[in-house]
Amino acid sequence: EGGGQVRLGQILAGRIVSERPVAAKGDFRLELTCYDVHEFREEDAETRLRSFPVWSAEARVDAAQDTTKGLPFRFTLPATVGPKPVPSGIVPGAGVQSLTTIHTPGMRRVVEATNRPPVARHWVLKVTAPVAGPDFLAELSVDVQE
Repeated sequence: EGGGQVRLGQILAGRIVSERPVAAKGDFRLELTCYDVHEFREEDAETRLRSFPVWSAEARVDAAQDTTKGLPFRFTLPATVGPKPVPSGIVPGAGVQSLTTIHTPGMRRVVEATNRPPVARHWVLKVTAPVAGPDFLAELSVDVQE
């Protein structure tokens, strides 16, 4: 709503419109999540990027809502979600940087603590609803300026 770019600390509001009606059997769930992207060096010395959620909010819309007219949403974005990304991964004037991870056999790596900023950040709006057959799912990238 209102057009233009949305920034941290502002309100993100609008409508998700589908081309065809969605016959939801329960409420639509809209979840906005901010992901920080961190860089890891693997044992083979190859660099890999992994995303971790750092902020999330949820809204619900009644299943009777006509998706061709749009599912309304409104989220108040936080003023901050952590240090700004540094694409090079090198923070000017930084002292010692550390990254502590937990490795559980058979499970994915989890970041426990780091003083390194992310190398990137992205926001995703995910819409789900129970329907006959596989559940409805739509994921949209949202451009949020810092």
